[in-house]
This record gives sequence, structure tokens and C-alpha cells, in this order.
Amino acid sequence: MDSPPVVHEQSTDLEIFLAIQAQQVKALDVLYDRYGKLVYSTAIQILSSVEEAEEVTQEAFLRLWQRSEIYQPQRGSLSGFLFTLTRSIAIDRLRSRKSGQKSFSASKPSWMAY
Repeated sequence: MDSPPVVHEQSTDLEIFLAIQAQQVKALDVLYDRYGKLVYSTAIQILSSVEEAEEVTQEAFLRLWQRSEIYQPQRGSLSGFLFTLTRSIAIDRLRSRKSGQKSFSASKPSWMAY
């Protein structure tokens, strides 16, 4: 097997991804520099919370780092994958947030309804 390329700012997405599969930390840095704004802006648009958007951004990059097999280059672009992954994580957070609110309101005593 060929060794993964050494990545730099001009590396292609595929080269960066192959380096991530080989656990090259520099590749994650380059990927974040390239797509961090896309991921964060997607998360903030969905969640309207800076703190949660930062957490989702971190989680998206961490998932790709820890489980690189979740991205398949032949199925689409890395930027599209990161957008979709971020959107899914953010929507899961929204659902979780709404679910937590429902359970709180369902457990409120009747006197708190006014």
C-alpha cells in the first residue's frame, strides 16, 4: 500500500482524506482550515446557538477523524459530506432539545401551567 501524501494547504480533498485515514494530524488541521467556516455556519444557522454550533463543529470533525470509513469519496465531495454530517448532528441536537422541553413541560405540576 502506498503511504498517504504529506498534506499542505494546496492538497486536494482526496489527499487530505487519505492522510486523515492514516491519522495525520496535519490533515485534520488543513481540513478544518478549509471547511471549518462551512461546518460552523451550517450549525449556527440550524441551532441559533454559538455554544452548540461550536460543539457540533467539533463533533463533525472528530467523527470523521475517529471513523473515517463513514466518508466514501466515490459517493460525493468531502465538503458535501461535511455539510450533510453537520446538518444531521445539528438536527439531532434540535430534536433532543425539543424532546427535553416536552418532558419538562409534561412533568410540570398543573399549578405551573399559569
